[in-house]
Amino acid sequence: MSLLRIFPILGAYAVLWRVFFVAGNDVRRAALQASVLWMTALIFITELLSAGSAVTATTLTFAWTIVLAAATVYLIRQPVRIRPSARLELARADWLLLGATALSLTLIGVLAVVAAPNTWDSMEYHLPRVILWISNHNVRNFATPDYAQLVFSPAAEFAILHLHLLWGSDRLVNLVEFFSFAGTMVGVSLVAERLGAGIRGQILAAVIVGTLPEAILEASGSMNTLVVTFWIVATVYFMLSAAQESANWENSILAALSVGLAMLTKGSAYIYLPFVLLACWWIGSAESRLRMLRRLPVLALIVLTLNLPQFWRSYDLTGSPLGLPFPDGGPRLSWKNARITPGSVVANVIRNSSLHMVTPSERLNDRIQRVIRRSIELMGQNPDDQANIWPGRVFTMSRRSLHEVYAGNTPQFALIAAVFLLIMIRFGGRTDSKLRWYVAAVFASFVLFSGFLRWQEWASRHHLPLFALSASAVGVFLGRESWRRTGVVIAMVLLVSATPFLFLNKIRSYVRWGNVVDVYRPRTEMYFADAHLPLTPVYQHIADEVAATGCGDIAIDSYIPVPAAKMVESDESLFVYPLFAMLKVDGVTRRIRYVDVRNLSAKYAAAEAPASPCVVVCLACDRRPDAAAPAYVARSSKMVSIAEHQVFTFGHDIEAAGQRASARP
Repeated sequence: MSLLRIFPILGAYAVLWRVFFVAGNDVRRAALQASVLWMTALIFITELLSAGSAVTATTLTFAWTIVLAAATVYLIRQPVRIRPSARLELARADWLLLGATALSLTLIGVLAVVAAPNTWDSMEYHLPRVILWISNHNVRNFATPDYAQLVFSPAAEFAILHLHLLWGSDRLVNLVEFFSFAGTMVGVSLVAERLGAGIRGQILAAVIVGTLPEAILEASGSMNTLVVTFWIVATVYFMLSAAQESANWENSILAALSVGLAMLTKGSAYIYLPFVLLACWWIGSAESRLRMLRRLPVLALIVLTLNLPQFWRSYDLTGSPLGLPFPDGGPRLSWKNARITPGSVVANVIRNSSLHMVTPSERLNDRIQRVIRRSIELMGQNPDDQANIWPGRVFTMSRRSLHEVYAGNTPQFALIAAVFLLIMIRFGGRTDSKLRWYVAAVFASFVLFSGFLRWQEWASRHHLPLFALSASAVGVFLGRESWRRTGVVIAMVLLVSATPFLFLNKIRSYVRWGNVVDVYRPRTEMYFADAHLPLTPVYQHIADEVAATGCGDIAIDSYIPVPAAKMVESDESLFVYPLFAMLKVDGVTRRIRYVDVRNLSAKYAAAEAPASPCVVVCLACDRRPDAAAPAYVARSSKMVSIAEHQVFTFGHDIEAAGQRASARP
């Protein structure tokens, strides 16, 4: 049944790709065009069905069947204009690079399907929001103790929602990031082509992205950084195409749709797009610049249309269409620098750069850290300035990591820095002037990111769009005749250096080694791989007890010891997705919701379910003051019957709770 339900959504993409291919586009361009239309259709299907609370596996299957049928009819009636493909003269080195890249992609793709989603953020809000949407049959706001489930841009999770419902489990949800990774590699090769790279330069651009340690580690998981990276790269490609090709509307519309999808995926798009869009507009001809300005109102309307429902949901909750900032959000959701001065911006540029200066030598890392701290002090800045770094943290150098949240991209950072410097000081001529504008825009975007957002020791993944955009420029440079052999050597070194990250993912590892979590464990255990393994028996015990009741309407008590307005880091009780997955919440036979919510989202509780739940799971009741406890809370570590409900609570003593669960016959 899963295969039958999943076929229309996959078939729709395949037919859309064929539509663009037979229209005369090459394989890669057709892939980007189909991706934009496919995702646009997914957004509209989601919002349309949500309006009637009709987001179910059946309605999604029906909707995608209509899209598939419409695309097929259009394909049948479309005249075939396939361009004769020119024979590619690929050298042996090119084939070797492509083969190695394809092999690494295959390994990541298999891992994405085999491994359970398990990154901390995914367990806390990326995937819980999907389960609440499934339970409510819509993507409207709901009562929740975690504002991140409501205010953060939802496009990647919309795609996860479709795959989860159509397959019937979370088996395929990691593929959203994986295909975004593959699509980004395709996209940067096309951007490199637009910037003047030959086939060698395009391959090198793709290899640089394909060997980013952070990207390799994240591509088999269920976060959204690679998704926004893909849409930003697609935006740049279609903007450059609009500036260089004929005056038709196709590239302009595709660029606008890509902008809208990037904004709807992750807030970092608002930081990275302005300078890059301006550069792409400027390096076109005077005629294309004027044409784009005339089209701007229509293109802005397209962007707004895609984002309007989420803008409204955010405004309804916080009074801001972007969702942030709002008074009750607290420091956990306040990423903006408290003070912005020239000195603080430069200091944060240095701090963010340090995330990608990690070496295998701890002694050398300590020396680099001392140099960086001293450099910031010489500028008259405090390295640990709480106005510009995450609250309660101090600036420290990252260490070499196999975890997707902490891994840096040291070789690529060094390569990009060197090539950018050479481009700015050595290149000349009209073509190279365009490349300079492009490089300047990417660097300006990095400065804007550093100046606007607080430094975080886990921020390296937020830099992925910049690395992807930079790879295209590096491909142009290394693809030139004088650098062709050097480029191949560099690419080989990058491929070799990336090998450990393919096999030794900290939380999804092919190899049993050290303290990594391998994929040969039970799937339920893998949910807890990101620093929560001791909770596995506890959550399994809860799930077993709840399942034994036969209850189909389950509630999670929302109590958090720290109010959202004061929360700096996530409380343990927000780590809820593994429980949702173990309970197999499908929105039909078993539903789930939060109860006793006491923040701004509490106003949505009445619309979710008028009846009382038959089971309440309380994750932090032992830390709750008696005066604040609702009537149904029992001070117990076992299942108890209370009037209308059955309540399961477990305390903060995880080790003891785990021992109790393990001892249970």
